Amino acid sequence: MFRVARYPRAKPEVNNFLVRWRAVNRTPRFDKSTGQPRKRWSLRDTRGIAAVVALALVVGSGLAVVSVSSAAEAHTPSIKVSCNEVTVTGLYYEASRDGEGQQNLIKFQLKGGEEQVFKFSENGTKTFAFPNSTEAHTFTASVTAWNNPTHTSWNRTWTQTSTPCTSQSIIDLSAPRCEVVGGSTDITAKFKDLVAKRQYTLTLTGGSEKRSIPFTPTQTVDTYVFTKVAPGPTYTVTITDTTNTNLTASKSVQSVACPEVAGIAIVACECTVPGGDVSLKVNFSDLVIGHEYYVTVVNAGSGKVVYETTITAKDTWGVQVSTDKVETSGSYYATVLDKSQEGAEPLKSTTHTFLPCPNAIPAPVVTATQCDALSSDTSGEMSVVVNGLVPGRTYNVVVTDAAGKLVLNKSGFVASESRISEKLSGLANGAYTVTVTDVLMPRYTNSASATLVPCATKDTAVTLAAEQCTVPGGVAAITATVADYVVGRDYTVALMLNNVAVGATQKLDSSTGAEQKFTFTGLKPDNKYRVVVTDTKSSPKITAAADMFLSACPENPIVMIAQGECNVLGTSMVSVSASDLAVGQIYTVAIVTKSTGKAVEGIAPITFEADLPTQALTFSDVPNGGTYTVSIVNADKTLSAMGDVTLEECDLPTFPLPPEEPPTTTPPTVDLPTVDLPTLSLPTPDLPTLAFTGSSTIAPTIAGLGFLQLGLVLVGFSIARRRSVVRKG
Repeated sequence: MFRVARYPRAKPEVNNFLVRWRAVNRTPRFDKSTGQPRKRWSLRDTRGIAAVVALALVVGSGLAVVSVSSAAEAHTPSIKVSCNEVTVTGLYYEASRDGEGQQNLIKFQLKGGEEQVFKFSENGTKTFAFPNSTEAHTFTASVTAWNNPTHTSWNRTWTQTSTPCTSQSIIDLSAPRCEVVGGSTDITAKFKDLVAKRQYTLTLTGGSEKRSIPFTPTQTVDTYVFTKVAPGPTYTVTITDTTNTNLTASKSVQSVACPEVAGIAIVACECTVPGGDVSLKVNFSDLVIGHEYYVTVVNAGSGKVVYETTITAKDTWGVQVSTDKVETSGSYYATVLDKSQEGAEPLKSTTHTFLPCPNAIPAPVVTATQCDALSSDTSGEMSVVVNGLVPGRTYNVVVTDAAGKLVLNKSGFVASESRISEKLSGLANGAYTVTVTDVLMPRYTNSASATLVPCATKDTAVTLAAEQCTVPGGVAAITATVADYVVGRDYTVALMLNNVAVGATQKLDSSTGAEQKFTFTGLKPDNKYRVVVTDTKSSPKITAAADMFLSACPENPIVMIAQGECNVLGTSMVSVSASDLAVGQIYTVAIVTKSTGKAVEGIAPITFEADLPTQALTFSDVPNGGTYTVSIVNADKTLSAMGDVTLEECDLPTFPLPPEEPPTTTPPTVDLPTVDLPTLSLPTPDLPTLAFTGSSTIAPTIAGLGFLQLGLVLVGFSIARRRSVVRKG
């Protein structure tokens, strides 16, 4: 029979290894070749341990990598700024909680606007669009972690100014002339300042046409053709950025209608330059090959034939006759007669009137009526005057705002005189551009711009900072920072002293809205100055001001030096009194030996901040008998003073002798054993003679020495007596 062994469930590989390892080290194994037991800790038996250690290192390093990776990804704030929006993102943050102040925050604020605050948990993204992407916007954005709002890597604040979007434009728009009855034309538009691969929308309007198509350019300059367009009307092409619809541009072109009479049509070559010539072509169709035809060109006003010819048809259509016997501003028609048809009426074309030659168009005159009062009304007025037009020619007159939006559109306007004027009202603040273009000759164009600025304001802020006088007889300066002014308005900045201007008035550049600094130098201290910022176009004048007092120049200090109290060591205190100090200045007082200029050993300089105009201080333990220089100087070495002092030797006081002691009574003589007493040699100190002024501790010292000697004598007697007693016993 076979017995089936039952094995326990397998344990992890590492545990099995440890069991085998323990078993090996409990029972010696024998080497088959030698018969000797193996050593328990041989290199062969530790291979498994090395494998386990290697495995642990690999696993541990993996965990470390995961830990580092997780830490690197945690709490990641970021920002992305484009010309039309800002996107703020916070990733891998500690999840928000329900308690107050336990939420992660994204904040955004345009300069001058209200702050927007949004909460998020672990991950959050918020996009903020600019109100007008064609303008620069200054903003502040931030990401804040609720569980550690001071951690510099978790919390970020950005203050930036966006770059305005560049608007695309139409640089050319053309429509070829229709040459056949019932034909069509094509509208070709050429664009620039495009963004490759960006999505745009093109629209064509005019007559009965209204087309809208998507357009994706492949380069910054690109062209698109609208085909099979009905000739005759004025057409307008508009391109709009679909990502940012504020970016748009429009342009118009006048197309020429096709001939209306079958068999004969006039094609006019208009004048293209000032003082140029014109010509006329006559096209024929429906002819009979081999027939002769009589052709005339007639002045419609006078009925006079200005050109005539006879042709033989070699084809049924495409036959053409040209003449330059026509004049600008004249009206003409053509006739054709088949000479083989006696008594037949000639076929007559439509009448064409030539336009006068184009002229260069001068820049329009644009005048903005600026607000000169304190008001919240943003409605403004603007007048537009265009001169140099040629009566009879067709023009496009358009007014657009800063975003390219049409405010006035006079497309296909036929000039009846050389000057036109328009008045616009109800306009918001901002820049406006007026463009005038000859429809048939688009290269004759011109434009001008004007800006309507907001009304005056009292919000302009002026802050001052001073460079005070720091040396006797010096000068000072004031720096003024001007902020919160109205962009586009006119401001001046002036410095006043006693209501009189000091120096030249400076002009503030109000085109950006950024803070500006103005520095006024060489000013006299101990005076109160005023900086005044004036809105020159306001009525009455609106100003902002700030005052600043420039302190008087500091004076060099005055020092008084005196010898103070002596001591028994032959040194004295030196008393120093400093006056005329500048409050707030840091001063250093030092004492040196005058003859050598070296510091006195063991005596360090004294540094202090003056909180009063006077200051008293002392140097202790200055050796007597020498001459010393005491100096005082401020931190930047602009204020200083010095003086000398000679320390005299001090005299010691004279002390009275102690009173005589009364005579002692001699006791009866007793024979005692002879005792040899030790001879005590007590030194007698030589006391120095001290120069002294005031109280002293010398008397108690000498008295103490006397008591010390007496004590030594008594000790001697005590020793002698003890010896005697010992010997006697």
